[in-house]
Amino acid sequence: MSTSIQPGRRPLYVVPRQRDGAPLPAVRMAGDFAELQDWASAMDVPITVAEEDWHSLTYQATALVSGERVCY
Repeated sequence: MSTSIQPGRRPLYVVPRQRDGAPLPAVRMAGDFAELQDWASAMDVPITVAEEDWHSLTYQATALVSGERVCY
């Protein structure tokens, strides 16, 4: 997941908060929304809004892949 604080600055990559003791998910970045849609469809998981501000929306889909949580 990424968020941009100011236009023209590199986005920050944020990992969602986890329950205490839960391992962090592997984070993968999609090149565009179509790539995220294809992955979510293949994994049969919903796409959700992870972050929003006045300039952008950040979407994510989370799935178990070989026993590991992956956030795309």
